[in-house]
Amino acid sequence: MGKILLVDDDRSLRKVVGFILAEAGHEVHQAACGAEAALQYDQIQPDLVVTDMRMAPGDGFHVLRHVKTSCSCPPVPVIMFTAFGTAAQQIQAAEMGVFALLTKPCRKDLLCLTVAQALCGAAPGTPDGK
Repeated sequence: MGKILLVDDDRSLRKVVGFILAEAGHEVHQAACGAEAALQYDQIQPDLVVTDMRMAPGDGFHVLRHVKTSCSCPPVPVIMFTAFGTAAQQIQAAEMGVFALLTKPCRKDLLCLTVAQALCGAAPGTPDGK
């Protein structure tokens, strides 16, 4: 299983999603904002980042930029979720290389499947990456 950095300013959501991911066997580290996530990212070197899009200070795009400019090989995938994403933000996330964009509230099975795909390098939305 993987080491995951979970980033969301909603403490309750972090607790629930963190529990789901830990229950699936992952090592979960949590941050309350993008700025905190950037510091933790460098310390824990996660296999995957799951982040909310809208937070302050340092939104999900701040986190995504930090991950993309780190010197990790292969690149660490980022799953982003939001309850309020606009079409422009969805396009921006895709252009910046986000692995998947999920809508809140996200079903447990979809979250776990997307996380598993990201950790094994499969394409999002396909069971085997083909």
